[in-house]
Order: sequence, then C-alpha cells, then structure tokens
Amino acid sequence: GKWIDLSVYPANKGYEDLILMASKPALPFAWTALTLPEDRYIWFSLKDPQVLPSTIFWMSNGGRHYPPWNGRHKRVIGLEEVVAYFHHGLERSARFNPMNRAGIPTTVQMKKQSSLVVNYIMAVAAIPAGFDIAQSIRPSVDRKSVRITSKSGKSISIRLNIGFLKSKPDPSQHQMSS
Repeated sequence: GKWIDLSVYPANKGYEDLILMASKPALPFAWTALTLPEDRYIWFSLKDPQVLPSTIFWMSNGGRHYPPWNGRHKRVIGLEEVVAYFHHGLERSARFNPMNRAGIPTTVQMKKQSSLVVNYIMAVAAIPAGFDIAQSIRPSVDRKSVRITSKSGKSISIRLNIGFLKSKPDPSQHQMSS
C-alpha cells in the first residue's frame, strides 16, 4: 500500500519483492542492465522480446519465512528473462491471467516439427567514472556494436553481434534423435 524506490536496494527489509516488466515485441532487442558504479562495471543482457517477452526483478531481503530460508536469504537480486506469469509456475502461466489478457505471452506453444531457439547475450563491460544508471542500449547502424548511455550522460560502445539474437541454428550442425 505504499510507494517504494526500486532504484535503491535493499528497499524493503523482511520482504520478497517481484516486479515483472514486459518488453515491446516490435523492438529489435530488449535489454536488462545492472550497474555497479563504485566497482566501475556494468552487467547487461540482450534478448529477442518476441522469444523472451518479460523480465522478472526478484529482490530477496529476508521475506521467505519458511524452511529452508527461514528469513536468512537477504540482499539478493535475481534478474530473470521469462515467458511466465511471475513465479507462479506452468499451471497459472497457462491459464488466463492478467498478463496474457493484456497481450503479454506467459507460455510458449511448442511444435514437434521445429526447435525452440532462445538466443541470449550476456556481457560485462568497464564503465567510466560518473556512469550511473543505464538509461538506454541502442544498436549501431551496422549492428556490430551497442552504445550504452547512462542517466548522467556518460556512454560506452561495446562490440558484439546483435544479429545473433535473431539467428536460427544451422540444422546440419545438429543431430536430432527421437
């Protein structure tokens, strides 16, 4: 029943906080980032939002009061890319829920004739002094790098193959059996 500043952690002692954010499916990629300005690095991930439409921010700060945690699981952050209805599991994700009613997929329909391809990029990069919260990650024109810009206006460029996110595996490289 109150507002919490989620940019500061830990925010809510004695609780488990889950936030699910959905990406716009038309984006060339979606991203998640965590900056550690004091240590001068950023961890970030890139994904195809049509394959992994949502990100769960799981902030554990002593809120699991049952075994085996008993309130001891504190100051832990999880960043999970998902097709799910929060942490409720397959049964509740497969049923109608507020997320899929809003057009955000919470399950994947598997097809016997094709593989599910989940291409995902994770990276760590050094950041300059004064780089604070990641505000944007944008592809270069040639799609061979990304520019990460912070809220403070500092930016870095990272070389990586963004095309990998939309690539399909070469079937000649894999042997499938039934």
